[in-house]
Amino acid sequence: MYNREIKKRLSRSLGIILFVFFFGVLGHYFLIDNLTFVEAVYVTVVTIGTVGYGDISTHAAIPKDTWRHEAGELFSCLLIILGISAFIYAIGVVTEYVVSGEIQRERRGLGRDEGPVNELLP
Repeated sequence: MYNREIKKRLSRSLGIILFVFFFGVLGHYFLIDNLTFVEAVYVTVVTIGTVGYGDISTHAAIPKDTWRHEAGELFSCLLIILGISAFIYAIGVVTEYVVSGEIQRERRGLGRDEGPVNELLP
């Protein structure tokens, strides 16, 4: 029962990451006029990954006197927050999955004294 819930949460976290990714691609593609679709994918990956190479940005692509410049900056900030939050959630779910597997193994009686790893443990 518990295992099924963790698998649901793993699927949900993957869905959230994909949603944030597609949200970023579509936002960059439609918000910044002169980006191609591939460049929008690239900018989204760089933004979500918080790498920030600086070769393509909303600052360089949109004139500063337009509303699209400010919207692009706000969109990038929102995308960074959503991306980091999605990955933190996913890391938490994966960590819980790994730890719960360890706990279940302990419950089944497979302690530290069993298995080939025993030689490595103090």
